[in-house]
Amino acid sequence: MKKKLTLFLLGSLLGLLIYYGHNTLSKHQLKEQFLELIKYLPNCTFYDLNEHMVSIKNLSKQNLVLVYFHPECEHCQYEVEELYKHQHKFLNTQILMISPAPLQHLKKFNHKYDLDSSDNISVLWDKEFKFDTYFGASIFPTVIIYQDTKFVKTYKGEVKIEAIIKHLN
Repeated sequence: MKKKLTLFLLGSLLGLLIYYGHNTLSKHQLKEQFLELIKYLPNCTFYDLNEHMVSIKNLSKQNLVLVYFHPECEHCQYEVEELYKHQHKFLNTQILMISPAPLQHLKKFNHKYDLDSSDNISVLWDKEFKFDTYFGASIFPTVIIYQDTKFVKTYKGEVKIEAIIKHLN
């Protein structure tokens, strides 16, 4: 009886090890495949606050900072305040604040933070909920940095402005 119990426990333990090992390897492989997909800026479109389609690949700036956010997220609000306050440090950089929130919420957010007065910060609407598909982000805020259409860095959660700037210069 003890021998059967021992064999059962060893078999169960071995099964768990194989399962978790395979799961970890699969996640790593998926991450590698995904990083290969975003290695260069994908050809994706979102909508401006007037509901006109905008292709982010056609932007003329050298650097691009994508901020996936929600207007009600406190960390996102802090992030936009800091970006706005330090926008002069983002030379040749376009900052796109992209959100799946309802359009009216985005318009209020845009007005609240006076983003229309900024030359390099724009709010875009992820009307079709495709940001996740393109960039794999599902945490608010997520900051994704591209330099000359090449992927540089992703930050999930709030990030200091200095960290973003470090990757752009």
